Amino acid sequence: MAPTGFFSLKDEQATIRCVCFASTARKAGFVPRDGVSVVATGRLDYYEAQGHLQLYVDKLEPWVWVHSNCNYEH
Repeated sequence: MAPTGFFSLKDEQATIRCVCFASTARKAGFVPRDGVSVVATGRLDYYEAQGHLQLYVDKLEPWVWVHSNCNYEH
């Protein structure tokens, strides 16, 4: 994540622009790096003039933490 808090989340098919403010980043407890899988929650905003969406991140967690804390019923 850039010091400004702006970054992009990508998968095999799409990219979405994101912003994570300093207070939220501190709560995350880790520093995301390129290639790390994460779970991001927040609110979407649409910028009509540029025609793009941006995710304002409220919570950012490594995917591994979220996945390992799930209780699966069989």
